[in-house]
Amino acid sequence: MIAFSVFAQVLLPIIVVVASGCVLQRRLELDLHSVNRVSLYLLSPALIFSSLVQLLRMPQIYAVLAALAFRLGGVRLDPMGDGILNDVFRGVDLVADAAVPLLLIILGLQLAETGRISEGPKVALGTALRLGLSVPLAVGLSYLLNLDELSTKLAIMLSSMPTAVNVTILAIEFNVRPRFVSSVVVVSTAASVFTLTLILVLLGVG
Repeated sequence: MIAFSVFAQVLLPIIVVVASGCVLQRRLELDLHSVNRVSLYLLSPALIFSSLVQLLRMPQIYAVLAALAFRLGGVRLDPMGDGILNDVFRGVDLVADAAVPLLLIILGLQLAETGRISEGPKVALGTALRLGLSVPLAVGLSYLLNLDELSTKLAIMLSSMPTAVNVTILAIEFNVRPRFVSSVVVVSTAASVFTLTLILVLLGVG
């Protein structure tokens, strides 16, 4: 049932569009090079521009750019230091301390609105992919990149973490199935109590 749902919602629309292209070519004998040029010089740039506009709406981008500018500019910020920049940084640091608790509160608010875990089979699939598939991928990439033992263990530990709570914030802001996303965050966090403990034991941590 889950496999059929994924096929119907993800793969089937792609197959339909590709099949439409095949039918159009057989019936109308379109000029492939002309259609390709329309896609390359008009549709693709429009898609990239639209995606960038959506991306630039996110304040996290500007926070990263500002941090990189300070870092590359050699500016040292100390919340305990003197000066206007350090005073501003002290305020930013105070706001940052409130970020994680507020994220968790928002997650709780979203769950209270939904009342229960929604779309159980899909949530189970998402949780299984997040906690079960990411670890083998991390192991394989660590092997391909020839990472040392410490870096490999760190990559495995990070990959075994549950779905981040800040994903809920993005889902609510852009209205991308917030009930489902919140459910995945909660279930993956609860399940990670067991999976992460097992990973730590296998890695010999502690």
